[in-house]
Amino acid sequence: TVGIVVNPSEYVSDEGLPFIYGGDISEGHISIESARRITASDSLQQEKTRLQPGDLLTVRVGAPGVTAVVPESCAGGNCASVMLIRRGNFDSKWLCFAMNSRMIRFQVEGVQYGAAQEQFNISHAINFWLAVPPQAEQHEISKQLEEGIALFDELHAKTTSAINLLKERRAALIAAAVTGQIDVRDLVDVPPEAA
Repeated sequence: TVGIVVNPSEYVSDEGLPFIYGGDISEGHISIESARRITASDSLQQEKTRLQPGDLLTVRVGAPGVTAVVPESCAGGNCASVMLIRRGNFDSKWLCFAMNSRMIRFQVEGVQYGAAQEQFNISHAINFWLAVPPQAEQHEISKQLEEGIALFDELHAKTTSAINLLKERRAALIAAAVTGQIDVRDLVDVPPEAA
């Protein structure tokens, strides 16, 4: 189904539950902190698009095809102008990885339209091709992918930290040499003809 599409801005509130728009979604992640809000009563009135943990949200307009799993912290919230895939007989994390894969993205690119803002319709998504392994295998695939991504994230954080530390030490070394705190003249071999 599609999130609230008729005047969704009428439901925006200063406080309440998360009200997720396409711009709040990136690959595998929903930015809840910066998301708009909807009151619990307004969300209840829009039961068809009310969010449940394990549902998936797919961007329709702007970055078509980008998908994330609805976390517990969005339970009871709602969504606007995105494709809502209800949790079903599949591993939600696996389907999220599949939806963000090159295979599905290629199919999205084949049906998307729009010059200023690219978009695609839900009717196209039901015709996408995807190999679907048994649910136990889906779970194992998503588990392995999560472990691999966590390792890459850890390596990225350590590398970034090391680069920042090296930049800091380089700047300190240059400052010490320029201000005369260290003498580097004896560290360089000067040819006799240059002396």
